[in-house]
Amino acid sequence: MKTHTTNFLYVMQTLFNVDLEDANVIKAIDKQMQRAWHNYRRTLREHFKTVGGAGDLMKAKSKPYEGVSESDWEYLCNCWSDPSYLQKALKNAESCKKRKWISRNGSKSTARHHISRGVDLNAPVGHIETWRLRHWHPERGWVSVEAESKYEEIMELRREKSPEDLTDKQILEKVLGRESVRLFGWGRSPTGSKRSKGDSNIPTYTQLMDRVGEL
Repeated sequence: MKTHTTNFLYVMQTLFNVDLEDANVIKAIDKQMQRAWHNYRRTLREHFKTVGGAGDLMKAKSKPYEGVSESDWEYLCNCWSDPSYLQKALKNAESCKKRKWISRNGSKSTARHHISRGVDLNAPVGHIETWRLRHWHPERGWVSVEAESKYEEIMELRREKSPEDLTDKQILEKVLGRESVRLFGWGRSPTGSKRSKGDSNIPTYTQLMDRVGEL
């Protein structure tokens, strides 16, 4: 993993004017790599289940995913068929069923949907509407009664406070909890940071995420 990270950082330096000494830049790169691996791992596991899964392990091992070596594929198959892994997967599935609401994000984070709408990730407003769109369907309505209730609470606070007093993301943090907002992929609201005038040509976190997403 360290080798892949080093190669990725080299590519980033080659393609973009980025400061790899900047903690925010490294954070953005790490998050993008984690997200890419998470999505790829999900694709691999779906293939594993399609070609036999834990129920027909020999068949699954004989059909590795394109581009994956036989030894690596066998290792993954053994991991996914291990009793402890299956027990953990079952526990996670049960936990998901107990959630008060789910989103319509799919494989993309809320932050990526937000950017896809053409809204600045660091803008004071826009996050609430993105959250609504990921929990409400134009034909089926809200994903749950709890989600609708939370939205009403969010909007009540939005009407009471101006964006200068409380940004959309800060309101979401107040109503949903800071950890929930972090898990959406937006990260927590900054406590304040200082940048020198010489940093003006260094990409912002949002710009970097957009560029990396295009690779």
